[in-house]
Amino acid sequence: MSITLARAGTTVTLPDDLLWADQYTWQPVEQKTTVTLTGAVVVESAARTSGRPITLESGADRAWVPRTAVDQLAAWAAVAGATMTLNIRGTGDRTVVFRHEDGALQAEQVLYWSQPSADWQYRITLRLLEV
Repeated sequence: MSITLARAGTTVTLPDDLLWADQYTWQPVEQKTTVTLTGAVVVESAARTSGRPITLESGADRAWVPRTAVDQLAAWAAVAGATMTLNIRGTGDRTVVFRHEDGALQAEQVLYWSQPSADWQYRITLRLLEV
């Protein structure tokens, strides 16, 4: 199964071995505990409906992405408020935006070349937010 990111009729297929680094750090329940003046504890909790961070990362020896895909991701990252559809290995479509405050997209060449071609490989970190 692959990982796809789509926007406005264009789809970028990403390597299926990208690491979903924060897959199990997000909690679907928000909770607040308050102690009243009498010493009683009041616990409020609710299900979160959005806001899950999704960070996808290449490794030193895996999940490299061609320059053409990096260029498309960079173009999308340059559009303020752009929403996209993410599907991670067939787990269902998620509506996401870039997490600009955390550095939406990082890409570095696997091997440095001053004039990389369209199929030149990059390691990426893609920071998204489910909305």
